[in-house]
Amino acid sequence: MTVLRYLVSATGILLMAASAAQAVPIRDLPNLSGVVVFEKSGVETPFNMLPNGPVITTRRNDRLSLANSDFQSNSNEFYDFFYSDADGTFNADGAFLSITAVFDNPADGGLNISRVALGLPSGNEFASFVSSFVSNGTFGFPSSVDNALGDTPNTTTFLGDTAGQPDAFRLRLTVGFESTRQAVSQVSEPGTLALLGLGLGGLVLARRRRRR
Repeated sequence: MTVLRYLVSATGILLMAASAAQAVPIRDLPNLSGVVVFEKSGVETPFNMLPNGPVITTRRNDRLSLANSDFQSNSNEFYDFFYSDADGTFNADGAFLSITAVFDNPADGGLNISRVALGLPSGNEFASFVSSFVSNGTFGFPSSVDNALGDTPNTTTFLGDTAGQPDAFRLRLTVGFESTRQAVSQVSEPGTLALLGLGLGGLVLARRRRRR
């Protein structure tokens, strides 16, 4: 079964949808030196990408394979990393990072990510929230997605397998960072205040009617 998850609160989804187009792209963050994905199938292995390099600013065509992937873990587990929107849609100017994979082993769980980091002048900034994901199979555990957040090398995600699925099917983890989420929140603030004002106005009218 395929599972999708977005931001937890309904308000969070509303704010993201209203302002994603105005968010600062990850690759436009000042002095960003690189993006690193830590894959952990047994031993943690970092995969380093240049912010404006061809690896992360493009999405590979389906199906992923040894000759068509950004990173290989097990003999049948192939990865593709790219900038995206919150729902995992490829966007070279996206404020999110999507990690996708194929893994044709129904007896194990693939897409094993322990950390995701941006190289900034102040140091590494690690992914702080999961905006959406795709999990499949007996060994796909949606509850493991938060293991990719923060600077904790001893945990990892298990999102299942792609055995028997169409070529276009991929496991996916899409994460966001405080630097780009702050940009989203700042743009959305006037809308949030307007909604709050409408709510308070409704309460005032209700009280007046009760008094009458």
